[in-house]
Amino acid sequence: MSSNPKIDYITFSGSGEPTLNNKIGDVINFIKKNYPEIKTAVLTNGTLLFDKKLRTELLQTDVILPSLDAASQDTFEKIDRSNSNLKIENYIQGLIDLRTEYKGKIWLEIFLLKSYNDSKEELNLIKETKKWHYTHKRIRSAYRSLKTNLPYLFTWYDYIDLNIPNTTNSLEGTFSDLKNKIRVHAGLKKQRKMKLINELLNK
Repeated sequence: MSSNPKIDYITFSGSGEPTLNNKIGDVINFIKKNYPEIKTAVLTNGTLLFDKKLRTELLQTDVILPSLDAASQDTFEKIDRSNSNLKIENYIQGLIDLRTEYKGKIWLEIFLLKSYNDSKEELNLIKETKKWHYTHKRIRSAYRSLKTNLPYLFTWYDYIDLNIPNTTNSLEGTFSDLKNKIRVHAGLKKQRKMKLINELLNK
């Protein structure tokens, strides 16, 4: 490195699975700290991405290249010869969680093998991967909330004459104050808490 060579990426790959190295996070952080101008990439089979600790260690990389060779358990085991305890659902969930937490680039590699995962059924299952990010619980919840409340989001604009505030700041402030007062009386039973809330709201 002292000769200042031109480097596009420092890539973690090799003849084994790089994420099995329990120091991979330390190495990535060292590169980013000492050679911030050099990009890093991790080639991985993706089988350990269900591990949040590992995903956290990979957050500093510029590109992650996980592989996806199947979307059904049977084909997954035939192609990758994985341990039977490794479930494709967990594998896919790891990819979903990575996409949610990781802000860098993900280049998904798909290996097609004749007579194994090139049938119409298997290809359709793999094709569905582009929808997996949407099935994530928090994204689905946000979408449902927007879809339900969209007709009411701009009520203040539809009824200008009513001088309705265009933010919920005052409402949120009221509830924040209410929560703080209830927290002081955390030991109250539910019925007494309800009575306290009614008294506070009707002051």
